[in-house]
Amino acid sequence: MIPSATLYDAVDPHGHTIFIDSLICQACYEAILLDDFCDEHGVGYVDGRAYYSNLAYYMHRGRSPNADDPLCPACRESPTGDGWCEACGIGVVGKLRFDDRSSYDRMLQARRTLQQALDRLGSCELCAAAMVAIRGRCPEHRIHYRDGKGQPDP
Repeated sequence: MIPSATLYDAVDPHGHTIFIDSLICQACYEAILLDDFCDEHGVGYVDGRAYYSNLAYYMHRGRSPNADDPLCPACRESPTGDGWCEACGIGVVGKLRFDDRSSYDRMLQARRTLQQALDRLGSCELCAAAMVAIRGRCPEHRIHYRDGKGQPDP
């Protein structure tokens, strides 16, 4: 649970419906067709929706397991349930599964960044929100963030 409306809005878990005809950027156009990411604009696309936080983007790139998709014996032995399984090539983060190592690793990083943002809430809610945004900036402290790491504005 995210205790701050500002931080929750920055995570933007539901994304935004995008009409492909409205896209001007060629990279965004290609990204929306491929459920990929536009580095130029800092937007991830999944199933025709735009996500402005890595956490939301990778949450939607993961898949939920179902009865036809049981964990392999090596995965079931993991004490936390989270981890990358070399035996089956599946990464598990919470209730999500990832078929490629890069998305799994990025989801872990996004989850760590969320925890850092939650820890930061007490000192600056705007910094916390900026930490989870793909290209976030705290206007109060003039710090911009990428992957949860802050740098003062130039």
